[in-house]
Amino acid sequence: MTICNGYSHAIIVDGSLATTFYGLKLLASPGMGILENGGAGGMVLQNVSIVPGPRPAGATTDRLVSTNSDGTHFITVERGPTIQDCTFANTSDDAVNVHGFYYYVVQKTAPRRYVVNPKWDIGLMAGHHRKLRERNVPVTRAPMVCGSSTISSARLLFAAASMPANFMAKLRTAAFSSAAHGTRRSATIPSHEVGLQKPPWPWIQAASANRSTW
Repeated sequence: MTICNGYSHAIIVDGSLATTFYGLKLLASPGMGILENGGAGGMVLQNVSIVPGPRPAGATTDRLVSTNSDGTHFITVERGPTIQDCTFANTSDDAVNVHGFYYYVVQKTAPRRYVVNPKWDIGLMAGHHRKLRERNVPVTRAPMVCGSSTISSARLLFAAASMPANFMAKLRTAAFSSAAHGTRRSATIPSHEVGLQKPPWPWIQAASANRSTW
């Protein structure tokens, strides 16, 4: 039996540029081994080992795992990692995971202005470029890209108390498809109101805004 806590990670790098780990040996982690959140990215891993540690004194068997979750994990970085001469073994999940995630389009507040809500919040900034995809697609195919645009402004919306009741109801009932989004949305994660430099696609209207993700 393995008892794990997936919310504590060995190394976390937030909003960084070209962080380098050379000759690092990581032997255990209650969560992920190396986690990079947002920012310019471009992390370099060279001669890094994420492997189970040595057999504990008095033990009769070797350690089962190195990390209780991913060995390395990169979320919404502008540039992915460079991995050279590295060894990853017995991670309880992915050895390497590089991904972004979707924002649920909750409401159209004005021309080229939308309220969006993420599965996990890393933040949005003016200048970020976003692709827009259809949602609730069959598991047999990937979501179709419907358009793209660059963010011209972004404002974080805090606290459920400051939001209209119908807005919060949309968040509570927004079910994401299991293939693309994993779990039902949480209304406790802050939303963002964003302005776009150009209309993302011709057919999005206030009444159909929640058909889309990006």
